[in-house]
Amino acid sequence: AALCSWGVWQMTFLLQWNRWMPAWEKEVHHGVIVGVWLGFIFQLIIMACFLRISSRLYLSPEPIFFPPTVDAAITAIVGINYGSTGITLALCSLWLALLAVLCILPPCLYYILQNDNIARNPSIGILQAPVSLLCHAFNACRQRRVIIASSQIDNAIHLALFGLSALLFHLTAWATWRRRNVIFARLNLSWSAFTFPFCATAIASLEVAAQANSSTSAFVKGFVHYYATSIAVLALSVVAFVILIIVAQSCGFINDERQLSAVLDDDDDLDFHLHEALFSLEGFGDGKTPKKLSSSSIANEKTTLMFSA
Repeated sequence: AALCSWGVWQMTFLLQWNRWMPAWEKEVHHGVIVGVWLGFIFQLIIMACFLRISSRLYLSPEPIFFPPTVDAAITAIVGINYGSTGITLALCSLWLALLAVLCILPPCLYYILQNDNIARNPSIGILQAPVSLLCHAFNACRQRRVIIASSQIDNAIHLALFGLSALLFHLTAWATWRRRNVIFARLNLSWSAFTFPFCATAIASLEVAAQANSSTSAFVKGFVHYYATSIAVLALSVVAFVILIIVAQSCGFINDERQLSAVLDDDDDLDFHLHEALFSLEGFGDGKTPKKLSSSSIANEKTTLMFSA
């Protein structure tokens, strides 16, 4: 879970830089290009560090792998509007995000659908985010220039990404339902992990609905608009509910003891520290090659830690 937050740094930096730059610097693009360069380099560093640590700890792909990797698409969304240099960085970031999705998403889906003990916390909501974010970035780039061969091919790829985004949204809902007894056992601020993925899916859906042209049949156009509106309302509802939880905690309705229990129940944090601790017991610090930990050993140690805590 600690590794997952790395990707948020680059995303927040780029979006805030793009928003706070003075108007005159945006006109000449110099200030924003500096920010895009910094965001791009920052993303490469975060991705390299994350992949190095996850490979050393033999971590299996989970939804928390996406923020430090697929958030490269944010550079594409911001940089595509600012000159030739920005377009170059944007396209490089777009292809980097696409590569990350192709490498991480298939095994991640396999592990999540095969084993309900993986991502048994609100991080399961992140599963819907990568393709939705990639769909948004691809749409932003294709409106500025042709990405593949022609606008028709770009349109087809955009629709394919939207279809995959919709599929992942429903798979995420299904996987969340299967883990509902653990995820929704108590009010938990970690539910905020659902907010950004829902918003990313809503944006991708609304963009497709807005681009439905006159040649589209009335049924398809109506269905897409209804689907996009439903996702947007659901995203706003999730965000509003999480805000209510934050207000309730600030007012003392959610006490510290419950929050401590929520932290102890965070499987990703426990898995991360257990991997680190158990590898040291296996001689990881002595230069020996650590063996991959089985899920049963992790579960046993996790139970021991939770009861001792």
